[in-house]
Amino acid sequence: MGCINEIMSKHCIPADYEGFLLQVFQDTFHLLQNLTKDNTKNASRNILAEVDDVYVEKFTDFLMLFVIHHLKRFESNAQFPILEFLALLFKYTFQQPTLDGFYSCLDVWNVFLDYLSYKLKNENNNYEMTLNKYKDVLLALSQEILRKLQFRYNQSDLEELDDEDLNDDCFTEWQSFLCQCLEIVSKVSELLPIEIFHLVFSIFEENLRIYFDLEQFLKPSLNNSPLELNVCGENECRRLHCSLRDLSSMLQALGRLVVYMIKTAAPLVLKVDFIEVHAQILATLKAFCYWLTQYVKETKDGNSESSIEKIIAEIAIANIKKRKTQIVVYRSMSNVLVLPWNNVAVDAQQLWPIRSSQHDLLIQSLCEPLRTACSRPNFFQDKLIQERSKPDILWVLQVMCGLIENVSDGSTRTKQVFYKSLQSTISFVESLFHLYLQHSDVTESILEFYLCSSSQLFGIQSRPSICAKNYAEFLDFIFHRKNQVMEFTLNESSSGCKVIEKLLQLLQQVVQEPSSHFKAFLPSTIELCLGQIYPFIAERPSSEVKPPLFELLHNILLHNYRYFFKVNVVNSLGESGNEKIENEQHFTKIMEAYGQSFLQPDIVLFKQNLFSLETLNNKWKLFYKGYFKSVMLFHFLSLLLKTLIYRTHNLLKEEIISTIYNMALVDFNCFYTVFLQQFLQSMENLDTNQKSSLLRNFKRDTDLHSFAESIQRFVSDLRYYCLCTNTSL
Repeated sequence: MGCINEIMSKHCIPADYEGFLLQVFQDTFHLLQNLTKDNTKNASRNILAEVDDVYVEKFTDFLMLFVIHHLKRFESNAQFPILEFLALLFKYTFQQPTLDGFYSCLDVWNVFLDYLSYKLKNENNNYEMTLNKYKDVLLALSQEILRKLQFRYNQSDLEELDDEDLNDDCFTEWQSFLCQCLEIVSKVSELLPIEIFHLVFSIFEENLRIYFDLEQFLKPSLNNSPLELNVCGENECRRLHCSLRDLSSMLQALGRLVVYMIKTAAPLVLKVDFIEVHAQILATLKAFCYWLTQYVKETKDGNSESSIEKIIAEIAIANIKKRKTQIVVYRSMSNVLVLPWNNVAVDAQQLWPIRSSQHDLLIQSLCEPLRTACSRPNFFQDKLIQERSKPDILWVLQVMCGLIENVSDGSTRTKQVFYKSLQSTISFVESLFHLYLQHSDVTESILEFYLCSSSQLFGIQSRPSICAKNYAEFLDFIFHRKNQVMEFTLNESSSGCKVIEKLLQLLQQVVQEPSSHFKAFLPSTIELCLGQIYPFIAERPSSEVKPPLFELLHNILLHNYRYFFKVNVVNSLGESGNEKIENEQHFTKIMEAYGQSFLQPDIVLFKQNLFSLETLNNKWKLFYKGYFKSVMLFHFLSLLLKTLIYRTHNLLKEEIISTIYNMALVDFNCFYTVFLQQFLQSMENLDTNQKSSLLRNFKRDTDLHSFAESIQRFVSDLRYYCLCTNTSL
């Protein structure tokens, strides 16, 4: 089977071999019949369970290759009965002895459904005829899948599926099984939406009726005691358990199918089942909510305002204790005021001025604890008052960050209204930074606040200079107190490390902004990174601060190219690489930091910076710049080549060779005639003959594939020579 699968994996088969392929498929058809045939003597006997697992796996692979590469070729061939083949595939799927085998068969059906959907999209005149041809197969497949995932019919097998431990995709074994089954049903519903809906809804309705009928089994509560469910019999509990599990599954199925429909105290064993049913009800309503807004109608009741007031009066926000719940309520209140009304087409009727004023009052009231704290007598001098005010300050910052993130996808007008309300709060937050500089939790929250607001509100077009000015003042404050800020890097085991990470993330936003207000901070940002932060962490083998630091350096180079390389008309018309370098010292220090990172064992950082250099070269032709080419190119080539020789980062071998190739591509002649000679001369543990042999055997190819082979041969030969002479690398 392995040999046959190798042949079947070839997509392009000469026409002369189609007869041979047809014979192979016909033989496979008979083999499939034998594997799935019913045993009249022993109806419960499953032939597939007696076949070697590896063989079954190979056979499933064969079916997959057939559907992917060759189904189109033989579907219309009269000598190949396609419907009979699908019927056998159906039996083969549901006779699988293992769950992995069943999943593999579902993958085959998945590919077939993709093929059928594509074919139907290109059928103009024969759409109905083609669909009707496969309709019975698709309905039978969906019906059997729905039967297989129901506890009513398959409880013993389904109970064995783990529903607690999560896999790498954050699914339990049961959730993964359910999702893969429903994915196939969902794909069939694209082709047969009405039929699949009736299949799912009939199961859902049956179990829902049982759920509603439970009301008659509730014992009346006495003295405010909890309600009790009067279902105690073992068989009744088992049937109810199965029904509740199936109701949850069908709710999930309905939620999965909604897009196609719109377009076109119980016993302890039952407690989890009820929770699951309620969770799936909410999840299903969530799926419907998006579509409900498309059909929303205004109420005709003129007394709706008084009704809303009564509801608000009943919901006392002050009584909501959980912080997450509070934030959800505040988000809803903010959304009403800042998001456009869907059913109001004319902008003038959106009542933006009135809503903006109301939103100002909302933000002002939410930020009142922070304002009150700052207004207390001796607040800026008394450490005890500052400590007592921390919970209020942290609460306001968390709420504001939640509201800011909530408008991240909003329109420009929405962000304008929000920023106008937030503007007065920014100055208060800025005044707190120096007071709580030694309190990492508050400092981190303040930086998180600036990070959220900068990433979401920098881009608004209304009064951008004022927005930039507020943040520029905050950055100016940080740079003037950089020695205090840097105390957080001295002890990376402390939570202060997170403060530095947040600061670096904020600066990443700043260096990407085109405004001149922020460009003025570029030199200070580079000095902070390379003069203050980097010296503390440079020699440490690993550091949580390094990735965001180098991400910031990458963004400085990527978004501020003209800070380092001035481009004028004369240069643009001249040869590439003649650009004059500006701020040479800063550029050199950044490149030296990159080089230093390649000498350390942190493979994640190595990969990050290697990708950074490649990105800069693709965007700005970094390797071709005259200064880089004349001063740094050979150093980077030597460093990366030695990395291959020493095998310190062998997992990134292909990426390293690709970067070496792109650097050599700048001037292949110079690479072969100058660099390789200089590099070999620096290898003192090789004799003259060995160096000459290595240089002579290095083929001067210019395509990546051949170059990569030459590099790997060069590295292997060099290591071999060192091994022969017992010299260390």
